[in-house]
Amino acid sequence: MDAAGVTPVTESVAEGGGPLGALVVRDGEVVATGTNRVTTALDRGAHAEVCAPRGRSWAAPRRRAVR
Repeated sequence: MDAAGVTPVTESVAEGGGPLGALVVRDGEVVATGTNRVTTALDRGAHAEVCAPRGRSWAAPRRRAVR
């Protein structure tokens, strides 16, 4: 998991972002990563721990309620 967390952060810093990252892990597998995008996106709420689940929500399978 180290490379999965370090690579996006390194790329973010190269693009002018902050040196912070977060991972979403399920059953030992990295399913999403996020980096601090506060500066690059001009969004005070775009912290790494918020961006990682946002990315995961788009990749998650849709579940329908069964009636």
